Amino acid sequence: MSTMDISQTTQYKIKDMSLITNYGNLDLRNIFVELNIFDHILQPCMSGTILVKDAVGLSSILKFDGSEYIKIDISKDSDELRINKMFHIYKQTDKSSQNLNSESYILYFVSDEFVYSQQQTLNNYVQGTYSDMAEYVLSKKLKLESSDYVVGNSFGVRKIVVPNLSPFETLIWCSKRAINDKNLSNFLFFENSYRYNFVSLTDLKNQDTVMDILFEPKNINREVSREFFGARDYEIISQFDYLDSIVSGVYSGTFIGFDPLTRVIVQQNISFDDMFKDKSMNKNYTPSQDTNKGGKFNTEMVGSRRVVYPTPILRENSAYIKNNDPSSLNLDETPQYFSYQRKALLTHIFSKRMKVALPGNFLLTSGLNVNLKKQKTSTYDPEDTKDKTLYGKYLIVATRHIISNNKHDTIIEVVTDSVEDTPGKLK
Repeated sequence: MSTMDISQTTQYKIKDMSLITNYGNLDLRNIFVELNIFDHILQPCMSGTILVKDAVGLSSILKFDGSEYIKIDISKDSDELRINKMFHIYKQTDKSSQNLNSESYILYFVSDEFVYSQQQTLNNYVQGTYSDMAEYVLSKKLKLESSDYVVGNSFGVRKIVVPNLSPFETLIWCSKRAINDKNLSNFLFFENSYRYNFVSLTDLKNQDTVMDILFEPKNINREVSREFFGARDYEIISQFDYLDSIVSGVYSGTFIGFDPLTRVIVQQNISFDDMFKDKSMNKNYTPSQDTNKGGKFNTEMVGSRRVVYPTPILRENSAYIKNNDPSSLNLDETPQYFSYQRKALLTHIFSKRMKVALPGNFLLTSGLNVNLKKQKTSTYDPEDTKDKTLYGKYLIVATRHIISNNKHDTIIEVVTDSVEDTPGKLK
């Protein structure tokens, strides 16, 4: 990252903030009150709101009928820290009079691809991987350039029949069924400030970190470049929820598959080790090992969660299918992975979640990793200041940029599956 040449970390530069209409363009820089831009790994596209104080009767002139767009080009001192994107305005709310000469209202906007997606449906058949289908939808149906998206490799050639879904619904549907090379059903589809992403959680976790976030006392003499990485505030949303992990099947459970064609029912026990084959985000990872009143570990309690789903898992034993349609055996779905795993995998990664407020930084967006250098609020040992329950590598799952009154703040939501150091002991 290049050195910042700004006097305050919350400063920003608006290169363009235009309302684009059929009647011409209008500069919003002098009439907007607050701009919010959102992204999330569980949401398909970016969105936002802008609060406008209107003293020229703009609302009555333009009508706001869905034909308006907003062009946003805002940066710090460096082009690396910039958001430059066109959004589609889709709703106006909270219109109220401020005085005899002005009114205020909120305009809601979303990535234009979402609007385009809502206007069409797919009834397509593809024989290939779910990544192949994602590539097809992004390029052919949403008309995106190759630089506007990234598609990770999913495994397993399938007979994919899209059941009358919109392009975005199709991409989400595919992400819920795609598996990676470790047979993990952890693909996600989302947009961040760089591009659209159809990628696995495994790939996201394995990325290098983009910055260190510091938790240290504020000092007015601290150089701006260091304060730029300092957390202003934080909130621990969750440390762990053992009961939620149990009922979500994180530790163990059972998949019950039935095949209406061969009229066979199969039961498969699923353990913690079957699902969590990934390398953890931090070096110290010890799964919970709890012994219940029956003398069994939580990883042995396969009745914790039961999932029933149609499956072709035993069709390879059917002589009729082998003789009449043998090729189908290599193209069938694998619901024993996606029907059970996905909820457990997401519950596990979201179990340790924090919200951190920082000086405005467009580098931070969903799908990237950061290091949280969290210190203890109190300590027995002045040489051991790390908060070992929070210190380490985190994945950004949501971002909110708040721009108002010459001030830019960024709020990120981060999650992790492990800690960097072995927890200490009471002295």
